[in-house]
Amino acid sequence: MCATYGQNIMVYTAPSPNGIEGLAYWFVFSARDRKRVADYWNTLGHDIDTENFFASLDDLKGFPGNVWVIEQRLGDFVIIPPLAAHQVVHY
Repeated sequence: MCATYGQNIMVYTAPSPNGIEGLAYWFVFSARDRKRVADYWNTLGHDIDTENFFASLDDLKGFPGNVWVIEQRLGDFVIIPPLAAHQVVHY
């Protein structure tokens, strides 16, 4: 979790045998929900600050608040607000 703005621009993708190239999904929570996210992660048996857990889609559906999903492709620029919990998966 970062206290400054985070940013990511996808500038390169390697060839993929499954035909999905340059695709990432970002799951972003409001910075206002930081405490709620931390409490929810604890109910899943994890600490939000250790960054060693990736919540499943079912876990995310159970979160009692908003989760924004951003699809990032080659050339897309993503900005994450300060203290906004987030996770990303690359394909």
